[in-house]
Amino acid sequence: MRKILSYLCITTLLFTLNGCKKQEVVVQKQPITLTYYRLYDNAEIFNQSLNLFRSKYPYVTVKIKTFQDTNTYYNTILREIAEGRGPDLFSVPNHWVKSNYKLLTPAPNTLTSEKYQNTFVNVAFQDNAVLQSDNNYQIYGIPYSVDTLGLYYNSKHFEASIPERGKPQNTWSGLTLDSNILTSKQQNEVKKSGLALGDSLSTSRNADVFLLRLLQNDISFYDKTFQQAAFLKKSQTQNIFNEITSFSDPASDNLSWSEKLNSPNRKDKELSAFAQGKSSMLFGYSHLYQDILKKIDLYKGQGLNTISKSDVKITIAPQQAISDNSVTYANYMTEVVSRNTQHKFESWALISELASKPSLELLYKQKFKPTSRRDMIPTQRQNRIYKSFIDQIGFAKSLSLPSSKTYDILNGMFDMDQIQLIQPTQRRQILLKAIGQINKELQTNNTVNPIIKVEPKK
Repeated sequence: MRKILSYLCITTLLFTLNGCKKQEVVVQKQPITLTYYRLYDNAEIFNQSLNLFRSKYPYVTVKIKTFQDTNTYYNTILREIAEGRGPDLFSVPNHWVKSNYKLLTPAPNTLTSEKYQNTFVNVAFQDNAVLQSDNNYQIYGIPYSVDTLGLYYNSKHFEASIPERGKPQNTWSGLTLDSNILTSKQQNEVKKSGLALGDSLSTSRNADVFLLRLLQNDISFYDKTFQQAAFLKKSQTQNIFNEITSFSDPASDNLSWSEKLNSPNRKDKELSAFAQGKSSMLFGYSHLYQDILKKIDLYKGQGLNTISKSDVKITIAPQQAISDNSVTYANYMTEVVSRNTQHKFESWALISELASKPSLELLYKQKFKPTSRRDMIPTQRQNRIYKSFIDQIGFAKSLSLPSSKTYDILNGMFDMDQIQLIQPTQRRQILLKAIGQINKELQTNNTVNPIIKVEPKK
């Protein structure tokens, strides 16, 4: 009877995502070990939550293995799954789930689509729910956090040059004007950048901005069959590409960036320039804030000039126009269960426990992350530093991509050394080449793991 009650408690956990009201210890003669692969985060950040989990499932040991190299991480997972082994559960980008769901085990039916949508923000459902042939949804992933693309800026630069606002405008056209005002040039050489954007060799978020602007302009990434990339079918795509690259193009009036600004640490790209006050704006996700502060401390220790930490501000991503139809780009990790696991029930129980409000409160105290849960938004919105990421989480969208290599392909479009070798009227060739490369990725992956479009809840 005790074991039956315990099973009901686990089922309740998966259904409520808040833990059991009454704890019952599961009687299990044979102990099991769950192997959990994660990227970047230290395993220690889950210690307190894992203690809560073990108090409910004492027969389960959790072994977390962390990776620091992205390519090694994904290649290891895909190879081990293909060999019929691998981790029981692991983390993947949100854009990976729907194009690779056949490699995964769905959540138990106790986690209904209604419960999921009531618990987690809308973009999480769009990214992690797959519509089946019977018109019912199956859940394939749960995120502990949902991050979005924001705009970082140096408030001191804005107060000095645009005191009537003291912050960036919230449209792309306005942002371009701000960048032109803030940029300082000498003989067409940029001495201080208004906006770090356009050159993939010296800036980091060109692909993210490109995808954001496709979403904001309602440009479909794929054709109706999801078999071909089709984002170039609208002429507006070429305009978007030209606008992004114009910030790094010496032939453009919008020129506001030079890789020389990244000195002395060019490997850090625009982060280095921003920390030293050589750039006024850059795009990034929530973790960038702490990266900037660490870089300021490092440069101060090296005797370099830096900006004040209090001048680092964040605002929401610029929009195509001021309207009620705002869109930002979501890019985050989500937790999934392998199709090869022999412990499906316990694996999903672990994810559900770690995604519960008590566990996430413990996690966020150690390291701030924009929440994935609706019931935690009001508290996080009071955070004056990260408030913008919370404010825009409700209108976040993303795209399913056929592989992690797709990001490399999109970033490759913004190689300014190559762009300058081509006449402006011929730069469409760059987009066509990228589409051809993405289509090869679709042919490789889509025959086995088709992308399924999931409509948001109305």
